[in-house]
Amino acid sequence: MVNLNNNNMPIKILYVEDDEVIRKSISRVLEPMVKKIYQASNGKQALNIIQQKKIDLVITDIRMPNMDGLSLIKKIKELKLNVPVIITTAFDEVEYLKQAIELHVDKFICKPINMYNLIDNVKSMAQTIIEQREIIKKRLQLENYKKAIRLTNFVIDIDETGKILDTTESLRVYLEENLNEKFNIKNIQEIISSKIIINLMKKVLAYEVFTKEILISLKNENFTFNLTAFASMVNYDNSIKSISIILKDLTHILKEKDKIIHSSTMEYKYYNKYRELIELNFRNLKIVNNYSKLIGVSVKTINTACKKCADISAKQLLINRIILEAKRLLVKGDMKIYQISYYLGFNEPANFSAFFKKHTGMSTNDFKNIIKLKEYK
Repeated sequence: MVNLNNNNMPIKILYVEDDEVIRKSISRVLEPMVKKIYQASNGKQALNIIQQKKIDLVITDIRMPNMDGLSLIKKIKELKLNVPVIITTAFDEVEYLKQAIELHVDKFICKPINMYNLIDNVKSMAQTIIEQREIIKKRLQLENYKKAIRLTNFVIDIDETGKILDTTESLRVYLEENLNEKFNIKNIQEIISSKIIINLMKKVLAYEVFTKEILISLKNENFTFNLTAFASMVNYDNSIKSISIILKDLTHILKEKDKIIHSSTMEYKYYNKYRELIELNFRNLKIVNNYSKLIGVSVKTINTACKKCADISAKQLLINRIILEAKRLLVKGDMKIYQISYYLGFNEPANFSAFFKKHTGMSTNDFKNIIKLKEYK
């Protein structure tokens, strides 16, 4: 909780009172205790100040000319200005008080105003205002964190029922490339076991982070990855609006045939080692022979292992990884074509463009246009 002394309340107050003597005397007391205090003699003048200045708290009388306090509060609500209000009221203003309660006024102070009571109420409201600011700040920080996560990871957003709300485009590209069909999964329960989902929800709904290395099967193809899930969007009533599932270490996702996953054969070991070395070196080493030397076996041995484990040549496996990274960077969109080409280890942008077109059947610009069209739809 924020510690507020009398002289350090970082809020701006608008005090509305038609009695000039009362308005000025109370303003003089509050002025050294807050960041700024504004004065208005009626609701109309006050509304004008609220619309021009960033007011944190309104203290207003009820009975005033040119728009009374209740009319001012109604206008504040209509304009959705989200400014808390303290009303100063006399004991004989019962009908006005009933209307104020219906308008959900934050606090009431009886006249004649007891300054100690007023200061206590202002400090209490200042505490709430500052805490709300911190909540908003944390929400913004979380949004920025989510954006950063989505730019560098495969992410699936779901609701509390498991319904998929959104997926990163890079994840769609990866799965569609490996499954040879469109990504059309509607609920996370289609790919993750109910036992894992129950444990995931239990953790996330308690505002904890859930992590687990898991295996999923899609269209008879198997994928393993490290999963991290957390509450990424929270409603103002603190209920969870969405859950983000991050597929971590995506460069180490394995797609194997069922019989290979549990295999301990030498072919699998060579294949797995080759995959690991590709992830570490694909930007710089683009010839299978380089990897065979690192592993200590022949190119033929690596090629045999790749064929047996994944039904793909060693060369094609390396090419696919380079193309996957190129697509990811193109989808991300914060690098120019020439920057991507140098990042991926090509000497000239023209060589990268030719390589991309040869192995995808389209130019880099065509690919980017397709992504933009998908986002537009």
